[in-house]
Amino acid sequence: MNFSIKDSDVLQQFSVRYESLENRDRLAIKLLLGFIVTVIIIFGMILPASNYKASSEAYYRNSLETLTWMQGNKPLIDSVSQRRLVRDSGQSLLGIANKTSKGFNLTFKRYQPVGESGLSLWLENESFNNVILWLERLDKRHGISVDEISVDRDEQDGLVSIRLVLQG
Repeated sequence: MNFSIKDSDVLQQFSVRYESLENRDRLAIKLLLGFIVTVIIIFGMILPASNYKASSEAYYRNSLETLTWMQGNKPLIDSVSQRRLVRDSGQSLLGIANKTSKGFNLTFKRYQPVGESGLSLWLENESFNNVILWLERLDKRHGISVDEISVDRDEQDGLVSIRLVLQG
């Protein structure tokens, strides 16, 4: 059961019809077939490869620009990160949170230590804007971040009740 393309009926019929054509018609078919093969090669292989090469080069240039920018800004990033995490080792997380909250008129309803470096706080009926500004101050100046937060809107506009866990 060996099947060969040479043995196919369609190919044999095509071969018989091709041989019965005049030389001029055979030349036209050869030229048309050559043109079709050329178009398939160009649009199926060369253009996609060229487009891929161009997009890869653009991606490489963009990545190189990003790397250069990051390397150029490394000293600035290092100085900001070192300055941010400077904190007196004698200050407790609760002490910093309590001291900074006073400037934003915030009062803790309840607080509880969480692990070695965490603090859970409950605030009720506090200004949302003041809470956000206070959390930003904790993050930027003291390196204290929010690990968990739950915010509930109160009946009065702009006031919220919050439960959060600080880490730092």
